[in-house]
This record gives sequence, structure tokens and C-alpha cells, in this order.
Amino acid sequence: MSDENFPGFADDDKPKKKATAPPPPGPSRPAPAPQKPAAAPAPAAPAPPAPSYEFEESAPAPKRKAPALPPPADAPSDKTPATFNQALPERAAPSSPAPVEGEDPDVKPGSRRDLWACPHCGTGNKPDRTTCRKCGKHPDDEIEKQWYQKAPILGGIVGGVVVLILLIVFVSGTDLALKPADAAHIDAKIRTGGSPTGGHDGFTAKKRLAVCGRCIGTNQHAMMPGAWTVVLLLGNRSDDAANEYSVNFNGERAEVTPDTGNYKVLHLLPGDVGKVDPKKGAVISLTGDSGEMEGIGTYGEPVVWLDAFTQE
Repeated sequence: MSDENFPGFADDDKPKKKATAPPPPGPSRPAPAPQKPAAAPAPAAPAPPAPSYEFEESAPAPKRKAPALPPPADAPSDKTPATFNQALPERAAPSSPAPVEGEDPDVKPGSRRDLWACPHCGTGNKPDRTTCRKCGKHPDDEIEKQWYQKAPILGGIVGGVVVLILLIVFVSGTDLALKPADAAHIDAKIRTGGSPTGGHDGFTAKKRLAVCGRCIGTNQHAMMPGAWTVVLLLGNRSDDAANEYSVNFNGERAEVTPDTGNYKVLHLLPGDVGKVDPKKGAVISLTGDSGEMEGIGTYGEPVVWLDAFTQE
């Protein structure tokens, strides 16, 4: 209530409401989840600089890429399979060959003339090496001979070669040369072999014949001028050997006394020589083709078409 002399508040004349008791507590409710703070707004872009009215060089504007043009409508499509369009792998650069084991990499082409050869194995080595790069030996070390270089084996090899040569000469009968007509070259038997020269009228040549012996009997053919039958003593080099034998001819057949068997009866045709005159007691050396001729040598004795004849 207010008085004119004691003014009060305007609301003092209104009746005041009685205070009410708070309601009884109910069931508890969960507290609301705290809300996330709102994201801060992005900072605004800086304002462009104010235009300058002074004559200054401004930075060049960045170049823009021109938009790609669409392909023409009538462009041919690539019908090549996708497998052919794949990029081929790049080939690796060729690597230098690895050095061969046992070779000296410092021995280069063109340096062979400066190398020294190892006396043990023959390998070439650089001049500054003191030992061989292959066998490891020093040039002054003792050289070991191979098994075939040793004296006993080498002698056996040489002896074998000589025997082989003699065997070939003996089997093939290639020693058919005309020997000197002297006692030192008298043969122990007739030498035959090889191929005859042939080409003789009425004479069938079969092989070559050569002999050197002492004549102990001669007889000229009555039916064939220039042809002779001779008996040659072989293997006996005595000058008086001819006096120890006697020879009797019954036609073309010769009978030798004593019959020692170291003689040979030959029927000689002058052939290429032209004319012969064998002498009893002389050493005769001859060569020619041995064969057959009708009417001569009916006892299996050699008939010789002479191409060389000499006597001492």
C-alpha cells in the first residue's frame, strides 16, 4: 500500500502469491549428450590488392591450357587387338662377358708380341710376371718330360717305326731299283713286286723283277735271236764261287752241279735294252717286267723283258 506522502513501489498494491512447495522428485532422466562445438567458419579469401595507378610491371597472368578438341566423327577406329598395343619391354643393355676362369684379364688383344711363353706349358704371360699364370711354375724350374719323351719309350717308338718301314718294303716289294753290279750288292734272292709297265708285243707281263748275282752259266736261244738263258748264283759273294759249279744245257733246260739250290735260272729278252751279252763269272745286275712268252720258259722259270742290264 502506498501513501501520498510515502510513495512506494507500484507493485506494492498487488496481492502477492503464496509460495508453493516443489514437486516430489520423479524418476531420473539421462542427461542430454554434450553437443559438438560448431566448426569454425573458413577464413575469408584475402581481398585483391587495390589497383595501383603508378607505372609498375605487374606479374604475368598464368597461361591456361586450351581445352582438348573432340576427335573427328569420321576418324577410323583402332581395330588392333589390345595385346598388340601393349608397350614392349625395354631390352637390357648387353653386358660385357665375364672373364674366363684361368685367363689373365690383363692379356689383351694386340699384346701377344710382348708375352713370354712358359717353357712348361707354352702359355703366354705378361712381361712383368715371374711365374706362369696357368701352371704357376717359374721359367727356371726343371722341365718335366712327358712319358713319350723319355729315352726308353722314344727309342721303342723309333724302333717300331723302322720295323714297320722294313715290313712294308718287304711285303710290297718296292725295292726294285737297279743295284751296282759288284760283289757287295749280290742279292740273297730275286726281288719281285709292283705293277709291270706292260705294252710288250707277244709278252704277258705280270710283275716287276730286279736281281743282282754272279753268272755261272749262259746259253743263247737258237729260235729267238738276242734271247739268253742265264744262271745266277745268289747269296755267295766269293769271287771264286763260279769255279765251284758246272752248268750243262739241254736245250733251254739248265742242269747245275752241285745242286745247292742257291741259284736262279732266268730267260732274258733284250726288250728295251736292245742287245745283251752276259759273261760267265761276271756280276750281273738287271731290272725288267717278269711274265710269260709263248715258246720260252716252259719249266716255270721267270722270263724277263729287260729295261736295264749291267755287268761287272
